[in-house]
Amino acid sequence: MADMLIRLNGTDNISEHWDELCKILSLDSKGQCFIYGKIGTFCVIREGVDVIASIGYVCHVGGDSVQATLSKILRSFDETQIGTLKKTLVGQYVLLIKKGDSIYLFSDFMGTRNIFYSDDGKVISTSFSELENILGTSANDLDTYKVFEFLAMRHICYPSWLGRSTEHRRIKWLLPHEYLVVDTANSSYRLGSVVYSIDNKKQSDCSFLADELLSRLKAIINRREFKDVPVAASLTGGRDSRLVAAIAAEQFRNIRFRTAVSLERVSSSKDLEVADRIAKLRGIPLDIYTFQAGRDDKRFIELTEGFTPAFNHSISPLIDNAGSYSLGLGGVYGTELFIAIPWNKIDGYIQQKVENAKQSLKVEDSFWNNFCGTLHDEFRRTKEHFQLSDGDERDYIRLFNLLNTVRYSSFILSAFNRAGYQLEPYGNYAILELALRVAPALWGNHRRLGGDALVQKAAMANLDPRLAKIMTYSSFRPMTPFSLPSVPFYLMGFTIQVAYWLRERFEGIKKKPIRTVLPEGYYISDGWEKHFIDRTVKKYGLSVQSSR
Repeated sequence: MADMLIRLNGTDNISEHWDELCKILSLDSKGQCFIYGKIGTFCVIREGVDVIASIGYVCHVGGDSVQATLSKILRSFDETQIGTLKKTLVGQYVLLIKKGDSIYLFSDFMGTRNIFYSDDGKVISTSFSELENILGTSANDLDTYKVFEFLAMRHICYPSWLGRSTEHRRIKWLLPHEYLVVDTANSSYRLGSVVYSIDNKKQSDCSFLADELLSRLKAIINRREFKDVPVAASLTGGRDSRLVAAIAAEQFRNIRFRTAVSLERVSSSKDLEVADRIAKLRGIPLDIYTFQAGRDDKRFIELTEGFTPAFNHSISPLIDNAGSYSLGLGGVYGTELFIAIPWNKIDGYIQQKVENAKQSLKVEDSFWNNFCGTLHDEFRRTKEHFQLSDGDERDYIRLFNLLNTVRYSSFILSAFNRAGYQLEPYGNYAILELALRVAPALWGNHRRLGGDALVQKAAMANLDPRLAKIMTYSSFRPMTPFSLPSVPFYLMGFTIQVAYWLRERFEGIKKKPIRTVLPEGYYISDGWEKHFIDRTVKKYGLSVQSSR
């Protein structure tokens, strides 16, 4: 896995612990930066005493390569450029820039690649587990409130932590709008932050928005340095990956599609069915990676540091084979960007979500009071650093959901980067900027016959009408606009959706929930949190009891 570790103040060289150590950068007599991972997962450029290093893919929109982009940044860099770089660079990455005695560390604008740091700033890492290993873990280090917060967030959006604090009292998590500045002369650090001003004035012309979405995605996906090398576009049964894959099919000579299959899950076989139809229609090879229980689930826990729910483990063979391609393309975050927001106010959103969480997590009222306050703090920070021209609270709910999804998925994206570059085209500032301009009438509604994501459908129909007619398994609708000729496809999809919903309800009733007793409370679930609870028990000695 491509990761970065900075140790200051004369700390020991720990390179012998890393099997894939590739670079050691001397910061000065007081510290070092270690970069470990395979070639093709990071880049380092030196100019005299100045250094720039990246993990993950990063490039200017029209740039020729990662190396050319880093060289250009290093030559003219100063701190005031960080906000502009986070907005304009393509990719999911961490950048380290050393100029004189100062080191600047920041990630892409959504924080897709993680940066963790000790509370004294002496140790900084892109791996949470690495910081735990260095600082040590014990019962005294565990913040039990953050354990409950992680579980509660599963019912808000996705399981993650809010703010900078983590379950380890001495480990902090850099926020998406923040950056670190380290002074190597005195081994100190400070936090900086950026503010984004976004024009979210709504546009109701679906044709214009669809054309603009295609234009921006094409510019992001058009990575010239990969034109003649193996490139893979992931395919699921959903619409986000299909649009990315269709664009990639037109831009890369050695393009292949890829998908992961689990024989244990019905939804996985449906994903394969859709992916196979798309690949055959385009005449592009489809690489199928099959999940094997007992082998791949353990590997998945290792790759994602134990923070990712068990229901995602079927993608582990996809992650393990990422090195078969020079670049991998995914389709995450499209749903969060274009899905309908049914709440008009932030207070209503928080109230409903918290009430849902209370059905599963049984703890004292004091926790819920603190949790609600933390959620409001998160929205306040979002408003401060993502300043919208129109203060529509639905757009702030969308931003909150997006940023939470990014935190949740960050461990998966880091795992993909272990063997090669991975690019998520939807996870770039230009797409967010466009998505916030989509009028609510174009959000659609997945509970109605016409479905949702009208802009994405129009874009797919414009790009490739044949692929647009294939039903998406996620929404049970074709990716073509609702019209008289498409009514039969929509009716069929709507019928399948109702049948699927009824089956899910029935299977949910049959399945006996798991009750996990924790200090000062208990949690009722289907077991999704097992990896997280197991790692917390092992590392911090958390006392738990589980039963059905």
